[in-house]
Amino acid sequence: MRQPVHVFYAGAHLFRPDIVEKVSGVALRALASFETPYRKQVEAKLRAEPIEDYRIDFEDGYGDRRPDEEEADAYRCGKILAAGVGLPCVGIRIKRGGIQTLRTFLDSLGTVPPNFRITVPKAENPEEVAMVAAECPGAHVEALIETAPILLRLHEVPADSLHLGPYDLMASLGIPAAFQSLNHSTCTMVRMQMLATGKTVVDGPTKTLPVGDNPQLGWQRHREDIWRSLSEGYYQSWDIHPAQLVSRYATLIEFYMAHLPAVRERLANFEGTATRLGTQFDDAATMRGLRAFAERAAYLVSR
Repeated sequence: MRQPVHVFYAGAHLFRPDIVEKVSGVALRALASFETPYRKQVEAKLRAEPIEDYRIDFEDGYGDRRPDEEEADAYRCGKILAAGVGLPCVGIRIKRGGIQTLRTFLDSLGTVPPNFRITVPKAENPEEVAMVAAECPGAHVEALIETAPILLRLHEVPADSLHLGPYDLMASLGIPAAFQSLNHSTCTMVRMQMLATGKTVVDGPTKTLPVGDNPQLGWQRHREDIWRSLSEGYYQSWDIHPAQLVSRYATLIEFYMAHLPAVRERLANFEGTATRLGTQFDDAATMRGLRAFAERAAYLVSR
């Protein structure tokens, strides 16, 4: 299956049968204030499939609630998901140590749908991830990389994918809040460590939201973060507000459209051995990367 371009996080208390329609509606209203030459493509995406991957969040997006309230929400969310909500990929993020919430959710859900994910936050060692994975064999397990101790054992983490939790990670390392951003050198270093594991990797969220009287600032910051993620080999990252879906898809289309013509030319020029196109030298290893790029671009730029 193609890797989703994002994962959309929202608190479990917000999960409803019509969640896709609600998110799409907010995003489409925001699009009216957004400037892009790809408006038609973005609008089509927001109407047809606004969310590619959704996380029912019982952690930061949910807040501190009574145990009985969390239990009730876990049961309710499981029932909603069991009835079907039209999400290509969907999963749950539990609190650290939230095994009971996961069990209640799974009991209510019944049959686990294809492409179901379980996100494990704030793990400090691989054993914590393994404990969660054992609750739902066969599910796609994600580990959030947001504590210093886990960095020493990244290659041992028994997860299908690794997600960067940048702000908790930087806070755990003592980096002042005013200086925390996805561009911080700490995040760059950890992203490279995550790539080296060979697992699927996912970047964190842009915290400056495109809301209020000046949404352009949030959209520009989001665009910059997405562009940098893509340039570093991270093809999926978080979104935490429906209006971010506007800049998400506009930036993706812009990025692939900017590079796809040259990629196609280099692919067409390759003859099975190392070749040169102008000043550009390509070999077989480069071709694998170019083909992967073209495949990722295909479904977006064809819309």
